[in-house]
Amino acid sequence: METPFSTPSPEEQPKSMRGPIIGFSVGFALIILTVILLIWNSKNAETRNPVRPAVMESANVVDPNAAYLKVTNIHMLQAANMIGGKMYYVEGQVTNTNPNNGSGSGTITGATVEVTFRNSHQDVCQREQRALTVVLRREPALDVGSLSMEPLKPGKSRDFQITFEKLVQDWNGQYPEVRVVTVTMK
Repeated sequence: METPFSTPSPEEQPKSMRGPIIGFSVGFALIILTVILLIWNSKNAETRNPVRPAVMESANVVDPNAAYLKVTNIHMLQAANMIGGKMYYVEGQVTNTNPNNGSGSGTITGATVEVTFRNSHQDVCQREQRALTVVLRREPALDVGSLSMEPLKPGKSRDFQITFEKLVQDWNGQYPEVRVVTVTMK
């Protein structure tokens, strides 16, 4: 005999109620497990699998015109970005040393440089090729762009700036090597 306010035992429950209860319990457990895994992965991702930029092999063939673009006064700056990260700026000066012996104008309209960072053992830890960006103006704010915007005539110099959003952790903190790889002339 059943009392009006008693809970039926599991054997007395209708079979149609057991399936949804079990399915809900399994689904809830899977959701909780997924959330835990996502949180664990996000907190431990850098310590388990640090993201390292690929170290590119140095270009063996260098454009013969690259000798006309001399890089000097290399230095670095660091600044915080708006989301709390760091930005790294490799800066220096480039000079068009083309003697302009009558073989065209010798004006440089573009260049690619290879920037190499080393670790404390002087091994290459990060190497990237980037388009050379030069300082177009400094006031009211620093403005950089490609050499095609303001070509570099023979004998002229201009400041350059190359931006890096991330550097590898084992970088030794020294200025990188900057080597001209390609030069476009008109």
